[in-house]
Amino acid sequence: MKIIDGGVTAAKGFKAAAAAAEMAEFMFLGLRMTRGISKAEFERQFGSEIDAIYGDVLRKYKSMGLLLEENGRIFLSREGIHVSNSVMADFLP
Repeated sequence: MKIIDGGVTAAKGFKAAAAAAEMAEFMFLGLRMTRGISKAEFERQFGSEIDAIYGDVLRKYKSMGLLLEENGRIFLSREGIHVSNSVMADFLP
């Protein structure tokens, strides 16, 4: 096994990958619920605004009418529910 930069670089990469996986799981689980996800809860849990992480994906699906946003929550539209697997795949790291 090769140690990279005393293991620091590898550890940072692992932490970043783990954080990305946790964010994706948050999105998957939340979007499967009719009430969707809370933007405030995302920020509390991950320390970043959801738009800073997923802004491009959110804008894409909002413009297509597949995601809606109301009262600080993001959720699948009726049309979005029918293609939810495709929408949620874009949140994968």
